[in-house]
Amino acid sequence: MKPVLPPLPFTCAVLLFSGLASAFAQSAAPAVPAAPEKVVELSPFVVNSDGDTGYTASESLMGGRINTPLKFTPASVSVITRQFLDDIAATTPADVAEWAVNVAPNYVQNTSSFSTYTYNIRNLGASSATRNYVLWYGQSDDFNTERYEFARGPNGTVYGDSNVGGVPTTWTKRATFGRNRSVLKATVDSYGSLRGSVDFNRALSDRLALRVNAVHSESAHWLDVPDKRFDGVALAATVKLTPRDELRIDGEFGYYVYPFYSTTNSDFASYWDGTTVYNGVTAPSTAAATGVVANPASFVYIPGAANGGLNQMGSYFRTNGTGRTLYPTARPEIPNFPVLPSREFVLNPSDSLSRLHQYFYSFAWAHRFSDNLSTELAYARHDASRLSGPTVSGQRYMEYRIDVNTVLPGGAANPNFGKAYQDREVNEHTPSNNVTQLHALVNSRFAPSWVTQNFIGLVGTRLDRFDNIQTRLTRTNPPAGTNQLLNNAANIVLVRRYWDQAGQPVTGSPVPDIPGVTLEYVPQTEQHQRKAVDFAQIASVSRFFSNRLALMLGYRIDHVIDSQHQTANIPVDARGLPQLGAVILTPESPIVPRPVVGAKIYTDRKAASKNAGTVAWVLPWLGLVANYAESIASNTAGAAKLDGTIPGITRNEGMDFGFKLSLFDGRFAGTVSYYKNKQLGNLLGAANNTEINNLWDDIGRFDVPEVDYRDTQDKEGRGWELEFTGNPLRQLRLTWNLALPESTIINLRPGLRAYYEQNRAEWQAGANDPNNPQRARIQTSLNTIATTLNGLTPGTPVNDTYKYQSNIYATYSFGEGWLKSFEVGGGVNFRGKNKIDVAFDNPYRFLYSPAYYLVSAHISYRYKFSRTLTGRFQLNVRNLLDEDDYVFLSQDGNGYGTYREKGIATNPLVQVTDRYRQQDPRQFIFSTTFEF
Repeated sequence: MKPVLPPLPFTCAVLLFSGLASAFAQSAAPAVPAAPEKVVELSPFVVNSDGDTGYTASESLMGGRINTPLKFTPASVSVITRQFLDDIAATTPADVAEWAVNVAPNYVQNTSSFSTYTYNIRNLGASSATRNYVLWYGQSDDFNTERYEFARGPNGTVYGDSNVGGVPTTWTKRATFGRNRSVLKATVDSYGSLRGSVDFNRALSDRLALRVNAVHSESAHWLDVPDKRFDGVALAATVKLTPRDELRIDGEFGYYVYPFYSTTNSDFASYWDGTTVYNGVTAPSTAAATGVVANPASFVYIPGAANGGLNQMGSYFRTNGTGRTLYPTARPEIPNFPVLPSREFVLNPSDSLSRLHQYFYSFAWAHRFSDNLSTELAYARHDASRLSGPTVSGQRYMEYRIDVNTVLPGGAANPNFGKAYQDREVNEHTPSNNVTQLHALVNSRFAPSWVTQNFIGLVGTRLDRFDNIQTRLTRTNPPAGTNQLLNNAANIVLVRRYWDQAGQPVTGSPVPDIPGVTLEYVPQTEQHQRKAVDFAQIASVSRFFSNRLALMLGYRIDHVIDSQHQTANIPVDARGLPQLGAVILTPESPIVPRPVVGAKIYTDRKAASKNAGTVAWVLPWLGLVANYAESIASNTAGAAKLDGTIPGITRNEGMDFGFKLSLFDGRFAGTVSYYKNKQLGNLLGAANNTEINNLWDDIGRFDVPEVDYRDTQDKEGRGWELEFTGNPLRQLRLTWNLALPESTIINLRPGLRAYYEQNRAEWQAGANDPNNPQRARIQTSLNTIATTLNGLTPGTPVNDTYKYQSNIYATYSFGEGWLKSFEVGGGVNFRGKNKIDVAFDNPYRFLYSPAYYLVSAHISYRYKFSRTLTGRFQLNVRNLLDEDDYVFLSQDGNGYGTYREKGIATNPLVQVTDRYRQQDPRQFIFSTTFEF
């Protein structure tokens, strides 16, 4: 069991006490009259969070990439301020996204080596994040976060390529000249987490300011998985090179170690009759009623078992079941269904870990030619390199089967007979992302008496690189007379893990030493992708009639060049290793061909985006808003469409209409808006490609290449969004938002539909041919594709569309009496019913996950130890009411699952809830912050 509230680690204690000693030493020193602060003129290309008050932000760069007050910004954008992050004790994007307007976090149920946090904005699909407007593939943490922005809808002249729903942005901490500041913070929680961070900002001179942030975090989970560990350090510098030149430098390095696991486990045992077993002599019946099926040819390593642990299980047997998800409570609607041992249960080994190295650095040089002409030249680079395995399985354990073999190969008794288990490959993944961006900005400003006018020009280039190599443990010296292909299942090593081993680490070498057997990690797939985006834009930001009318116009062109090499789905040599594929000519010797590994795919596209928006303050407290915006999604390289053409660029467009409010002398701001977004040509992966390939093979058309393709869909989203933040009372800060989204699919998989209609007659002829021995499978494949197409109903709500989403949080500060210096706050996340699937027998009957709400609260006390030292002691409670109902998911498009009793084809199809997540149990978080 994990300790409830562990003692503060020695390192955090030393950090805090040394900081306190330093602070007290400073307070004891003779007082020195403070020099008057100098007014520092910021670059127009830098967002200034100093004007944020409570939960209300003052400005953003959403106005054409220059600093613009939010009241004059027509685009839909919400800001999560530093104050709100502190009040809710946020440390990760997941903590923040729950409170943003019309954002549904993509809850990570199955961690992987590719895991990054994404957001579902306006229920229109996952949106990748940016950091300071640079594409970001890494993990983010509060230690180097100043605030978050959530821009909703297309915003091409700000971000360029993005998803239709919008883009989330993290703003990192900058070195400032305003004042020296030191913050030391330590946190513990009831799960067993420990965290310590520092934040030092120093103006070393009139020309140089430095800021150092660092963190050590051991984040515990309520599940039975290892802690997620993170160490990070960030350095920011602002240098006044001349009165007109400023250089900003940012850098961050982080190292994560996080558990590799699945929270969903599937049933492959409920069909078993409980008696049918294999004794190594007489093969058992594999009739559906027994629930026993033949084990596929597999080379299974069972630590501690006979034969050196390595057993060929191809002639042995295993149980079968519904494939539906196990719950920690019984499911009486499914006969003989197993139950998870506990709510916290996770099968993966405790040392099954992924590692992430990431770094980010940027340089920005701003030059002010005059008060009305400024420029910026900026360069940024981001790298995220991951490693999963090979010390343990690079796959997630997530199945429940029963070992029905009383003996092992060779006749030795099976000590694990009757236990639940799963076999998994041992893989090593090494995915990495690298992003470099260079851009130049210029802002020309003039302000005669009747207008304030800014023209902004932007040109730049971004190179986005992705590399991934995957290997798996394989026997490379197969015995004579057996299959010599290294990619044959009989040579691929699986590792067996029994359910009573949960929570235990893997013991021994990751490559077992077995006499006469050579085991090596053999390449499985290799992928290299390069995406270059060149962009240019011009924007106009104007304010007329003493700031009563704001107008923004923008035009942008993106040129996307995307190339990809991959070894997946290409021929292999006699041993199963990837063959050398495409041939290209070397520049050095153009008459000599050079082979390269894998298929090579290349795309080259250009697209333009337009933006136009206005805010008209018809009354001092009421502004009317209208905004039209476009953007593109620069799709990754990959397979062609079914008709052989290369997919084009996905196009996004959107409109927002509504009004802004400014009340209580500007202390309280609000927006009410209606939006309508559309996305055309959104790429999807293949569907029914197995059936398509089987159909061609079964009718003897071996001349048709194996199908691997991409398809498209068009989506439309509309709805209402309301947001109010501010300080209606001097001691009260408040935020409330409400979203009523409607998201529908208007054209789904047109490529598959056209391909099916084009070839159906030829396939059906094969099914009708009495001389075709595969006629039954042909008809099954045809029926499967037809079922897929029948379920693609235009107007179907997009999965993960909530009926409503709403969040409210308020904090009250006591300014007098015995409660002086105390603050209390609390809030609620409301989520309406969530569409997650359709009925298998009626595509017009939609299936939902139930509505729910979560309550959070905090109380804090601030104490001034001296003139220079202040402490804040805070207790947060998340999920105050300990809500524990299941929240069903639409992962992989299936929130519900189907099965037939005993797996018998003549039994009726039954549809039941399937994938789910559990709310995090009630969590207490205690933090101590010292500022001096």
